[in-house]
This record gives sequence, C-alpha cells and structure tokens, in this order.
Amino acid sequence: VLNPFSISDYAVNKRIILDVRARDEKNRFYNIEIQTYPHPAFNDRILFGWANSYSSQIPRGSRYNELEPVFAIVIAEFSIFHKSKKIHLEFELHEKDEHNLVFSDHIQVHVLRLQPLLQGQLEMLSRVSPKLAYWLLFLVFGKKNEEEMLQIAEKYPIVREAFSDPLIQEAVQEFRHFQSDPKMRELERQRHLFMVGYYQDIAVSKAEGKAEGKAEGKAEGLAEGEAKRKADKIETARNLKRLGVDCGTIAKATGLPFDEIELLD
Repeated sequence: VLNPFSISDYAVNKRIILDVRARDEKNRFYNIEIQTYPHPAFNDRILFGWANSYSSQIPRGSRYNELEPVFAIVIAEFSIFHKSKKIHLEFELHEKDEHNLVFSDHIQVHVLRLQPLLQGQLEMLSRVSPKLAYWLLFLVFGKKNEEEMLQIAEKYPIVREAFSDPLIQEAVQEFRHFQSDPKMRELERQRHLFMVGYYQDIAVSKAEGKAEGKAEGKAEGLAEGEAKRKADKIETARNLKRLGVDCGTIAKATGLPFDEIELLD
C-alpha cells in the first residue's frame, strides 16, 4: 500500500473519498476507489487519477520504457453504466473495430457495480470468478448481522460459500472489530449524516437553479418577444411612411410615438 491512511482520520474528514494506491509483486500499480455517492464528473476524475499515477512514475531524466501498468479499480454503490448487464466492467485501450489490436496494456479501468447486488440481482455473479464474487458479496452483505446473514445464506448458497472462505472470514472479523469500537461507530454515523446532508444540499441547489433558470428564461423570452413586436411595428411604420401615409395616422395604427415615426427614413 503506497498511501497508508488512518481509518479514524478518514472518518473524521467527512469530505474525503477513500482512494487506496497499491503496487503488487510485479510492480504494477493500482488505484482503488470506493464511492457510495455519484459525482458529476466521476469518470473524468477516475481517468485523471490514472493519468496522474501513470505520469508520476517518471521523474525528470527517466525513460519511458520504465513505465509500469496502472490499473484503476472503481467500487461503486451508485448507479453507473446502468445499461450494462455485467457486474465487472473492464475498459482497455484498443482499436475501434479490431478489438484484438491493443494499443497498450498499461491502462485498464475496472468498474465493480454493487447496485444490482444491493437490489438482490445476485444471479449476475455467475459472470465473474468465484473469488471476485466472494469479495463483492462481502462488500454488499458485510454489514449484516449473523441472523440476517443466515436468512440470506438460506436463499443464496453462494453467500454461504463466500462467508465460509478464510479470507472473507478474516475480513469480517476485522470489520466486526471496527464496529465494536463506539468511537468509530459514532464517526461513521457522523460521516453518513454529513454525506446525506451534503447531497441533499446539492439536490436543493439544483432545483433552485432550475427554477431560477426557468424564471430567467421566461423573462428573457418576454423581452425578446417585446423587442420583436417593436421591430415589426417600426418596419410597418417605415413602409407606411414610404407609401405617403402621414405620421399621425401611422402613430394611431402602430402605437408608436409620433416623434419616433418622424425620424424614420
């Protein structure tokens, strides 16, 4: 792990987005991001994070052939790429029509979509490897208590298999340890309330912005309409004046001021 962090600091700093940077034994880099709420420029931020990690490998004076692959792993609870039928999406850089022509294997973006699983669509797990399915189930059901887990496991055997895995059991124990700490539970509660309020404020701001935009648009539309009507009257007055109609008659016909009509050529 390249950016060790304190979970207590993470919980206190309510605005932070949990981002883990890691490197494996083959010297490949990973940006792992866990996101529970949508962001207007989410995809752009993921790509920027990848680019930053990739370019930062080369200090001044180094060579391009020293670059190592960087993989972005996005774990998202919110709806993303909702038209897809897959839980695990893999994005690579390849030729548009001939997908077997890969430009570079140094960029991969993996998106793990938790929302379908949170909605009970566990059948979608059949499209991923068993190990990945186990970890996805941990992320989805890890907060459940033992009684709830037993009920879920009776309905879905794969859940029972997942939580019988030694690594998953270790992760569950670590999470239970976190939950048993009153201070950490309170920090988690505060963070949750903050995020709910934060996105509620965004929603309210958007609604107010739409209302203001609609009102401004209506006002602008009325102003534009009035300007067009005035221009039409002036054009009518100009044509009547050219035909020899006196200014008084034109003023009565168009509603324009007499002295304004006199100035028309």
